[in-house]
Amino acid sequence: MIRSDVASNSDLTLRNLKGHEYLNAVLQEALRLYPPAPDSLFRRKPAVVAGELIPSNTSLTMNLWAANRSSRNFHRPEEFLPERWLKDCAEFSSDDRAVAKPFSFGPRDCIGQRSVTHRLQSCMG
Repeated sequence: MIRSDVASNSDLTLRNLKGHEYLNAVLQEALRLYPPAPDSLFRRKPAVVAGELIPSNTSLTMNLWAANRSSRNFHRPEEFLPERWLKDCAEFSSDDRAVAKPFSFGPRDCIGQRSVTHRLQSCMG
């Protein structure tokens, strides 16, 4: 699919790859099933989360692996189905895609996520 859209390797630029909906769907699905870190980072300092003060030395985490594979969040959660990320796929319209946070979330999410995403797109393209 990607190779039919580009004439040579020099055409495999981030700009060209960014617009390939299916390539991006494959990447999102791979990251959903195999997040780079299955749990988010632990917080050891005081912080306000959802309006609540979390004291020092309290560990908060969200099990990303479990959330991404829960039938509460995804239809057919154990299957590799990139179509779930396509805009007009009715079968997966009830999926809670916002749950998938492979690079953590919030103001302290992974600073390198764009770089990693671009590298993966280049490798896959």
